[in-house]
Amino acid sequence: MAITNTNIRKLRSELQDIHSDPFGAIFVSEAQVKLWAVVFETDPIWYFNATGGIFKRVNPEKETHLYSIVVHDSINKTNISIADFITNSNNNVSIYSFLYKLIEKFKSFSFFNLPKAIVTDFYWANIHSTMKAFNNLNVIDYLNLTDQAIVEKKNTQLISEEEIIILSSSDETESGQIESEYSDEDEIIKNRKKNIDKEIMLNDFKQKKEHLYIYKIGNFDILYEDIEI
Repeated sequence: MAITNTNIRKLRSELQDIHSDPFGAIFVSEAQVKLWAVVFETDPIWYFNATGGIFKRVNPEKETHLYSIVVHDSINKTNISIADFITNSNNNVSIYSFLYKLIEKFKSFSFFNLPKAIVTDFYWANIHSTMKAFNNLNVIDYLNLTDQAIVEKKNTQLISEEEIIILSSSDETESGQIESEYSDEDEIIKNRKKNIDKEIMLNDFKQKKEHLYIYKIGNFDILYEDIEI
């Protein structure tokens, strides 16, 4: 993709937004937006997670977390930070607000594309925030869609966006471990508890294993397995 000065809207500094109550700040640079535009062509996936214990806890009830969006450049075999924010308000409303602001800043660039998938963990605030920011689904919508798909066995299609939210079973979303295809599917089944992120991103693999089910909930893929290894 050619990125020229004519279609760039500059971010003048890395610090884009800061406020005190609740404490929070957004960090994203023009260089990161350009990097994402390049990586998107081969690896259109965001990995979103939070890390605590980095900042000194001034208020014992409010720990400041670092939230990061990372992508994996499979060509250069490296992980790249696309954007970060910090806040001591770690609820779904606050996280959604930061994600929404980040997306809007990215959208100010004409060449920006939303990711095709977002990988996050099982922390409910992260789940709610990513669903709301990318597909405008709230918790009640999510629960209803989940019930229809898993209990009523319906193939629910209620939203039109293309982003898929993938839930990771561990915090080890190190993209360097993710491969695009596999030749030995039996080996994947054997090791799936260690490599669950790999399994749920394989379109061909989804259709072949009798004990591994992918429920399509709007634009969400929910992994369900009925056996243990």
